[in-house]
Amino acid sequence: MLAAQGLTAVDIAEGPPEKSRWRKRFGLYYHALFCRGLSSYLKRGVPLAEALKFLSRHSSDRRVADACLNLHEGVQGGKRLSAVLEETGLFREDLVRIVESGEKTSALPGVLEKAAALYSMQEGQRRKIRSALTYPLAMMVIGSVVVLFLLVYVVPRLADLFADMGQALPLPTRILLGTAAMLREWWPALLLALLGLFFLARKRKWSVNLPFFRRIRENIALSLVLSHLETLLSAGIPLVQALGMASSMDSR
Repeated sequence: MLAAQGLTAVDIAEGPPEKSRWRKRFGLYYHALFCRGLSSYLKRGVPLAEALKFLSRHSSDRRVADACLNLHEGVQGGKRLSAVLEETGLFREDLVRIVESGEKTSALPGVLEKAAALYSMQEGQRRKIRSALTYPLAMMVIGSVVVLFLLVYVVPRLADLFADMGQALPLPTRILLGTAAMLREWWPALLLALLGLFFLARKRKWSVNLPFFRRIRENIALSLVLSHLETLLSAGIPLVQALGMASSMDSR
């Protein structure tokens, strides 16, 4: 094909590995674990390639072990750690830039330790938020189940009792009986409507736009962005580039 076009191949080299869009990136916990472990080995004077090999051997997670082994092979082959991290597609862009800055300033163990502290703080905040919301959500679900049980099972029995009495019922009681009857007859359609509303609200993030949730989210996002910016600047990354990476922590 090249000869037909009058072209001659001068050099043939393998291109950079394509990042698979289906490969799931490591979470904050594994980022902190990787940075802390690698920093610990480097501070003890272990060469970088050997430190990555040790991390691969002692990792209990298969994906992390395979990733560390790939990093070891890349560094052993003469590549920079930041370049190999970026090629895997499993690590965050900010970690790649932090490692790149540490390589340029010969302060890789220190910046890795700061990155580990940052990722641990972010993961801890996420866990606190989840644990704080677990109890209210559980109470909401239990309360909804109890109310549905009363409306579907108990209220119809009371309706029969009121009908036998032959007395005029107050308006709140008639509304309650009508709601119970509607739930018994239309519960499949109501269930589908609630599920559709839930997924639509989740997709458009309606809960985030509520005043209470919006203020909480803004405070959390501001704390994360500032902590992230401090770590990037301490790693020697220029201010403009650090601001861009820190702002990517949140869509705001």
